[in-house]
Amino acid sequence: NAVGIYVNKSGVVSRVADPTVNVPNTGSRFVQFYDQRVTNGVVTFAASGQNNTGGIYRWNDGTITTYLDTSLRMPDGTNHFTGLGTFSEQGSDIAFGGAGADPLSRGIYALVNGSVSLIADVRTRGIGTDRNIEGFSNPALYNGNIVFLDNHDYVLYDKSVDGALRRIIGMGDVLGGKRID
Repeated sequence: NAVGIYVNKSGVVSRVADPTVNVPNTGSRFVQFYDQRVTNGVVTFAASGQNNTGGIYRWNDGTITTYLDTSLRMPDGTNHFTGLGTFSEQGSDIAFGGAGADPLSRGIYALVNGSVSLIADVRTRGIGTDRNIEGFSNPALYNGNIVFLDNHDYVLYDKSVDGALRRIIGMGDVLGGKRID
């Protein structure tokens, strides 16, 4: 039972990463794998390693490089991310789930044009509700817009990096004459 990420190119299976592979620039090994994408033969994946290492990495023809990791500073400029998870990328930009040591920092972030920004976290008030957003999943990045699901209240949100948060649709809304329940 192999734990790791493997790729099949023209019938040849190659190891991308598993617990025997070192996390780039850390000396520790990968431990867990969370999310992966393959685009034009390049594998991008989220993983954690020993000694509190973790990040989002790229594998291209046998070489693993760091896309972003826990050395990345959060938008406050002081703290570092302690956890990185599900993600979506477009070109060199990426939207991702992340958190710092402060539990209130859990949310969706974006690294666009080399700058990290907060899209929404647990302090962000939901639209059409009297509660803050609590669950974050499935960020999708397209042409500078980030869409994500509040998987606690089942609301789909959209936000551009420099724009306002917008509610797309959620529980209780009407679509095609039918209420979403």
